[in-house]
Amino acid sequence: MLFDPITIKNVTFKNRVLRSSIGGKTSYYDGTVSTAWQHFERRFAARGVAALVSPTISVHDRRWSPLNYPKLSDDRFIAPIREGVKGVQAHDCRYILQIGDPGGHTQMSLLPEAVDSRSASSGFDLVFGYRSRITAMSTDEIGQAVDNFGAAARRVREAGCDGVEVTASKGYLIHQFLNPATNRRTDAYGGSVDKRFRLLREICQAVRREAG
Repeated sequence: MLFDPITIKNVTFKNRVLRSSIGGKTSYYDGTVSTAWQHFERRFAARGVAALVSPTISVHDRRWSPLNYPKLSDDRFIAPIREGVKGVQAHDCRYILQIGDPGGHTQMSLLPEAVDSRSASSGFDLVFGYRSRITAMSTDEIGQAVDNFGAAARRVREAGCDGVEVTASKGYLIHQFLNPATNRRTDAYGGSVDKRFRLLREICQAVRREAG
């Protein structure tokens, strides 16, 4: 069964072997994927796996983690990704692009910047990120984050990928809203389980609208 094909949502995988997300500093300093990223992904595709899941590619133009990881926050990033995806698909291998926003765990610059600290709630974080103090996002900033994910999903589709995956784990922005230890908001995005899940729900709805 492991080597039998399977079809999910009209996408057929030649077997059940998928490579999970593997991160790496394979982009240029502006977040554009490099030829190193293309060669790295093609090496896995050429060895028989049915699909690859990308490293977390940032939806925010100034917030990605760490430096030299890819970004998909602007249309200019589509063409280089499309070229690499074609190389993967040439080996009958599907490509699923993972999108995310590190929020208050951003590690992208030599010196701390205010944008690095945005999270669900204000507080101190002496472990992750470059700023020891994190700041709560406004509702406008939350709305912009949702829009960023939706726009990135459109770019994933235009880059010719076979699927999109939303990072809601590993301490990134969505996880910061889900976790009651880091989300102490008292508005519509914090408190009960349903409210803490609101950001994820809105992001998934935006992604679905754009990805089709």
